[in-house]
Amino acid sequence: MIPDNLSILGLDQTGAVNARNEPKALSAALLCRNRGNWELRTGLRLPSLRRQCVEALVEFEGEVLILVDSVLGLPGSLNVSFSSLLQRAKHFEHGGKPFGRRTASRFFASFLDEALAIRLLSGSLPRTQLPSRLAETLAGANTVFLEHPFQRNIGCGTFRVLKELASEPRWFDVWPWDTKRQHRFLVAEGYPSLFWKQCLGARTRNLPTLQRFLEQNYPKAALPRTADEADAVLLALGGRRCLEEGSFATATLPEIAWREGWIAGLPCITAS
Repeated sequence: MIPDNLSILGLDQTGAVNARNEPKALSAALLCRNRGNWELRTGLRLPSLRRQCVEALVEFEGEVLILVDSVLGLPGSLNVSFSSLLQRAKHFEHGGKPFGRRTASRFFASFLDEALAIRLLSGSLPRTQLPSRLAETLAGANTVFLEHPFQRNIGCGTFRVLKELASEPRWFDVWPWDTKRQHRFLVAEGYPSLFWKQCLGARTRNLPTLQRFLEQNYPKAALPRTADEADAVLLALGGRRCLEEGSFATATLPEIAWREGWIAGLPCITAS
C-alpha cells in the first residue's frame, strides 16, 4: 500500500558544468500524493543533490522517493561496494577540477587495472569490452565506462551525483541495499527509456504522447519544454508505477544485484 504524504522526485542527470566548473542544475519533476490525490509539478530545477536542496523542493512531510537517472553501482567483477564508491568520489579530482567529463572518466578508470584503464582512456578499448552490469545489459542501458559519444555518456552525470551524495553525512537510504530504512529519503536508480516504454508504451522519447498522457491524468501539470524535463517527468511517473506494482521488493532480485545494484522497474524475471 502506498503511504499518504509521499513525494516522488524524478531527477534527470547532467554532468555539464559552468565556466566556474560548477555543476549545472538538475532537471526535476515532483509527484506528490496527499490525502489520496496525486499532484505533478514539472519544469523544476534542483541546484544539487544535497539534503537542503531536496528539502527546499519537497513541500509535504512524509517519505521521499528519489529516482535519479544515474548509475549507483559498478560491475560485480570490480568488487566495489556502494559505500566505497561514494568515499572515492567524495575527494576525487583531476587537474584540480572536481567535476566534468575528464574528471569523471578518470574516476571510473581508477577502478580498472592499469592496462585496461590505459586502453579505456586512450579510446582504444572496443565498446564490446567495456565493463558493464547485468542490469545494463538487460535494459540496453549504457555503462559509466562509455565516454563517447557525449550524448550517451552516463558516467559524467553519475560521477556528479555520487560526489554530491558523498558530500554530507548519510541522510538517505539506497535501494536495493538498505533494506532496513533509517532515513526519510530513499534514492533509487532510474532509467528514463525504460519508463517511457512501461508508462507510455513509447519506444523512444515522444513529447506529444507525454502531452496527451498528462492532459488526461495530470491536467494541471505544465507540459515539459525540453527532453531533460520530459525524462524527469518519466522518472517520477516510473517511481509511482514501481510502488504500485511492488517493484521495490528485493526478494526476487538476482543475486548479482546485491553487488552491482539494480535499475528500478527492470523485470527481474529476465535475469533468471
